[in-house]
Order: sequence, then C-alpha cells, then structure tokens
Amino acid sequence: MALAAAMFITMGPAEQAKTLLTEALETADALNDLNAQAGALSTLISIYTPRGEYGRAQIAAERIEQIAYRIGDPTHLRLAYQHMGTALHLIGRPREAQQYLETRSSISRRAGRSPGHDLLQFECPCGGPGDVGSGALDAGFHGTGDQ
Repeated sequence: MALAAAMFITMGPAEQAKTLLTEALETADALNDLNAQAGALSTLISIYTPRGEYGRAQIAAERIEQIAYRIGDPTHLRLAYQHMGTALHLIGRPREAQQYLETRSSISRRAGRSPGHDLLQFECPCGGPGDVGSGALDAGFHGTGDQ
C-alpha cells in the first residue's frame, strides 16, 4: 500500500498505483484488517476523485463509514464523511453533501470525549438522527442547490 501511495504522490493518479491499491485492499479484506482496508480505500478515493470517478469515490467512502462503526473509530468516521460530502458535492447533490460535512464538523468538535462515545450518537446524516454542526456552512455550502 505504501508503494502505491508513493507512486500516486510522485506520478499522479497512475493506473499502476490504482492496481496496487486494489490488490492491497483485497489482501486487507482477506486478512480482515479493517485499518488497512480504510487506508487503501482512502488512497483510492484520492485517485478516483481527480479522474471524475465520483460514484466509486462515494462507494469507497461508504465502506470507510462501515469500517469506522465496526471498529468504533471517530477518526475514520470523520474521514468517511469528508469523502462522502466531497463526492456528493461533485455529483451535484449539495444538500446531502452539506449534511455529511456538517456532521463531520460536529464529530471533530466532539473528538475530545472518550473514544467511541460519539459514534453511538451518529447515524448516516441523510437517513437518520445526528448531531449536526455548522462546519459546512463555514465552507461555503449555504444557499447552494434546491432540495
């Protein structure tokens, strides 16, 4: 995975880096290494987004979200929501993007509490209750789109 990330950083979104990351993800899946899965998925998102593969980026972000809930890690959850918000914004769904980014901001503000505490309070911001903050509004998402 480190080789693929280094290739991506030095060469841009190369097909070889994508292949290596996909193989790393398959290996992490086989080993049930959730942290390695999240790392590979996050780096793959960095390849998918500039290539305009927003659907794949969204699917990868959803997987990171599932992993975050399984391991009880607010850092991975914030990462997933950041990626999800970005993907939704880029495919033209600004209100849903705003919900994810606001929730991510709210989790960031609560990160000083005991590990895993906040994860129990958050569900998918588009499908269930959540403690939503205002971070995305600060990022320029207010007043965009009509939904």
